[in-house]
Amino acid sequence: MALGGEIFWWLCIAVAIAATAAGVALERWAQQHFFAEDPREFVLDEVAGQALAWAFIAPSAPWWMLIAGFLLFRIFDIWKLGVGWIERLHVPGTIVWDDLLAGVCAGLLSAAFAFALCQ
Repeated sequence: MALGGEIFWWLCIAVAIAATAAGVALERWAQQHFFAEDPREFVLDEVAGQALAWAFIAPSAPWWMLIAGFLLFRIFDIWKLGVGWIERLHVPGTIVWDDLLAGVCAGLLSAAFAFALCQ
């Protein structure tokens, strides 16, 4: 956020897009390499989801909203609150889609908190 609001937003979007594209492209490799359906060692999906969550935070929000966005993303990602269903679709990129959905949920909730607390 120290870069400036618009630059930070574009950086978050660029990271989310790049990590999503790489995550989808490398999904099969990661599954074979780490012998798991959704390997913990493969973190591009978390990078994409976290960047997307931060993209929802307004540039005028206080710095601690980044921490709140991080924590909310991890809660949605780890406990699959409302996002677990997407893993059962078995479509290409399944590793990434649940994290992107967790990022949207965390981002919307972060934005709502920032709006409510900073008014």
